[in-house]
Amino acid sequence: MFTFQKIPVEIHYKVLELLPKESILECMLVSRYWSTLAIPAYYNTIYLSGTNIEFLNSKLLLDDNDQDQQFAYGSLVKSLISPEFYCAVDAKFSHYNSESEEEEEDEEEEEEEEEYFLQTDQQDDDSNTMDEESFALIPVFSSKSFLKLLSYMPNLKKIDLFTSAYYEFYMTILASQGNKYLHHIEDISIHAVYHELHFTACYQFRRTLTHLEVYYATYYVDHLFGDPLYFLPHFKQLTNITLKNFERQDLTLFDILVVCPHLTVLDFDTNFDVSDRLVHLSFKSMLDAMIDIPANSATVALHSNLKILDLTLPKLSSGYIRYLTHYTDMKQLHTLSITLFDSHFDDWIKLNSIDTVTDFIKRLSRITHLHFCTRFVSRGGSLDELVEANCFQEFLGAVQVFQPVYYETYSNQFTH
Repeated sequence: MFTFQKIPVEIHYKVLELLPKESILECMLVSRYWSTLAIPAYYNTIYLSGTNIEFLNSKLLLDDNDQDQQFAYGSLVKSLISPEFYCAVDAKFSHYNSESEEEEEDEEEEEEEEEYFLQTDQQDDDSNTMDEESFALIPVFSSKSFLKLLSYMPNLKKIDLFTSAYYEFYMTILASQGNKYLHHIEDISIHAVYHELHFTACYQFRRTLTHLEVYYATYYVDHLFGDPLYFLPHFKQLTNITLKNFERQDLTLFDILVVCPHLTVLDFDTNFDVSDRLVHLSFKSMLDAMIDIPANSATVALHSNLKILDLTLPKLSSGYIRYLTHYTDMKQLHTLSITLFDSHFDDWIKLNSIDTVTDFIKRLSRITHLHFCTRFVSRGGSLDELVEANCFQEFLGAVQVFQPVYYETYSNQFTH
């Protein structure tokens, strides 16, 4: 007869981790066996909502013995996350860079949103005064309390406080003293907004960090001065990198791979169209750095750990095509996303020759998940997107690619 206990414990944990907190709590109350299984899942993630911060602050005021009892399961906590906030006061005082590029909302949506905030927060006409007063009332840990909380969570792996109104305050604490208590941190999330303090905090955990989101810029950390290519080799366990480049005009994919050759996930986003000559030089430098590559090798699998590659760039140069066609390990690379934001598909074919593109697409069709996107300035009106999509579909049929390939295209149409 089948019994619940016959299911491997690892599967129990995976299932329980997918449940909401309320359901996990109900599982804990079923029996002692269920409680033993559910407790790790229940404490796996702690959300620092306002209510939870007030609750935790009250427990951190107890004497040491009572604190130890209250935080007895702290070693089970793996993620510390600040949930998204939904009130106007948090949006007003959040740390988001007001100069960052964001999609503009139309006036009607803004009016509706403003009206909603006025209703939910019961603000009067003097909204700025109310906002400032409300901001002062947002629950927050003191520096001492936050460090004490971290000391009870020695196995913490992920910190995501980006949506907290006090994000900069918490990052300052992590950058200065966090590594005294946390020795297993793998990910400090920032969600793709440039912030130098975030990188400073990440650098303190460079011996354990596996995930890193970084903008290309010049950083000053621990009396060291340099760009990400200077600092990246200091991160000994990195497997996942997101690097966005809006500053260095000659930065290539290969510049990153040469300093981080063991990545499993790489997301590279650049604004600059690097010349074929510079791309080839960068590619050659990468090959020269890999001393085990045979001289004059035409085809060899590089970066055998790479499983997910996401490229966003104006155009895909011949150097990138050569690397993806002849030097990628198709047995390992299962997801490839290419976004060209300044390219027509037909122009791209003409630029690289039909034979080169044919070999390229045929080889990439072996990848399990392939996403190809082109963005362009419209040349012929609203039919441009349909023409692009049909051109791509006909090309796939002509080169006899039957593996599913996701293709997306859209244009920026300007009126004069």
